[in-house]
Amino acid sequence: MCVTSRISLQHPQVKYSEEDLLRARRANATLTSQKAALDQEAAALRLENEMIGRQVRTAATEKEKAMVDHDVMKLVSSLGSLTVQFVR
Repeated sequence: MCVTSRISLQHPQVKYSEEDLLRARRANATLTSQKAALDQEAAALRLENEMIGRQVRTAATEKEKAMVDHDVMKLVSSLGSLTVQFVR
């Protein structure tokens, strides 16, 4: 087989490989931009999750404080009625 016929046989293979490489590079660029968008969305969701977690902890603390205040008021009220009964 002569050199010219080898080159003409390899030319379509080289052309196909170059086209395949170009397709792979385009797909890589698309996937890279999609990954960047997903990374940004994940970061926003993490931030939102952290903020909501803080709000939940704050609400739980406030609820506990309100419950303690209520219990103290109930205790003070009970002690007040006990002292009135004791004095009589």
